[in-house]
Amino acid sequence: SKHIIKVGENFENYIADVAESETEIDMKVAGGLMTLDSIATAGFGIEINSFKERENTFRVMAMTLIGAPGYAPQTQMIRFVFITMFPKFSKFLGMESFDRTAMNFFANLIKKTYQQRLSSGEKRNDIIDIIAEEIRSEKKTKVEHESDFEKDAAIDTSDVSDVLKSGFDEETILISNALLFFFAGFDTTSSGLSICTHRLALYPEVQEKVYNEIEEVFGDSEETTFDKIQELKYMELFIHECFRHQIIIPSLERLCMKDYKVPGTDFIIPKGRLVQTYTTPMTRNGEYYANPDEFDPENFNPENNPNKFAYQAFGQGPRNCIGMRYAMLTMKVALLYILRKHRVVRGEKTNDQLIPDIKNPNIFKDDAYVKIEKRF
Repeated sequence: SKHIIKVGENFENYIADVAESETEIDMKVAGGLMTLDSIATAGFGIEINSFKERENTFRVMAMTLIGAPGYAPQTQMIRFVFITMFPKFSKFLGMESFDRTAMNFFANLIKKTYQQRLSSGEKRNDIIDIIAEEIRSEKKTKVEHESDFEKDAAIDTSDVSDVLKSGFDEETILISNALLFFFAGFDTTSSGLSICTHRLALYPEVQEKVYNEIEEVFGDSEETTFDKIQELKYMELFIHECFRHQIIIPSLERLCMKDYKVPGTDFIIPKGRLVQTYTTPMTRNGEYYANPDEFDPENFNPENNPNKFAYQAFGQGPRNCIGMRYAMLTMKVALLYILRKHRVVRGEKTNDQLIPDIKNPNIFKDDAYVKIEKRF
């Protein structure tokens, strides 16, 4: 967490400059800078400052890999959809889902970092260290978690050594997990930050509650620790409500591993069948949330008995998002460093709704502009 906190400090300096300039800011772009630098340090073991150097090699390759506008051909999304729909034919044609140069860049980066760790003995307690330690560990220890959310959010490495025994080498396992972490955490987290700051601007009374909690937890202390961040319970409710109120991922897909009879019916889902669930109807159901039609962080207050499985922003259970803990920590750190000395307000370009671009659902149609003001 200390690595992400350092990125948060860089983010705070950037936010201060934006406030000083009195210009509006597209939080999809700003959130992307925060998110990418966090992934670089937590997932790949390198420190960059994209706030000062936008076109650093890591960011350029990352933006190319996800097909960001201006960094990849406009046809990349069409190609990706085609490969998804016709995988065998695409393989026959030699089509690849991702840019080969960008993929090789990240693969070589992980290999180099891993080899440096082996030779120097350096440890940063990042994703590379976590996976590498699990590869070498035969002893499984039981970890106690504070809550079901923390249990689900923990990165499960229990089967990594088993994968190694199946014939994959250590570097392949590291590369695949680091890239999975990248794809799971980058674009969704930057979109999440866009939604959170947009709601801060639209609901100033909620923003003040989040700020007041920050004041109660941190006071005049400039020191930021993981334990203190975990005390920001109302902020956590706020983030969950943002993702309930505006869905990032409208559906989830899973493969049925054995015949399953749907309770209360005669319908059986056969083994091998792909099952897709649509999450939006669940988020608006009065049986699951106390105030489903309004933006209200208290919907996730345990006293109001929210339905755990109606909230699918990160999925649920053992196949949930590998980047969930990272995403929550990054968003908490980002919101902390935005709100400690500044407030988020509406600007002339701030829209009432954030609408995904039909051409590229990873960005918003009219961007995600807000304005930052000094708090004192």
